[in-house]
Amino acid sequence: MYVTVDVDVVDVLDEMSDREKRNLCKELIRDGYGPEGSLPTEGYHPDEEMYREAVLKLLDSYSQLTAAQIELVKQLAG
Repeated sequence: MYVTVDVDVVDVLDEMSDREKRNLCKELIRDGYGPEGSLPTEGYHPDEEMYREAVLKLLDSYSQLTAAQIELVKQLAG
């Protein structure tokens, strides 16, 4: 028995957050579907990868930050 599901990739991508799209791209590149060395964090210190992930989370949750938290981010970026 087979089940056929018609999925429009564009619709799926439209529903994904920026972070989910980045993670998908990383996985595809790691699985060999992209040129070697195309991951932007290759060759960086491991702490930098953690920092980049934290910044992406901040971007995704901007609307949930308080005014004080936004000011702190601005100061840190200063």
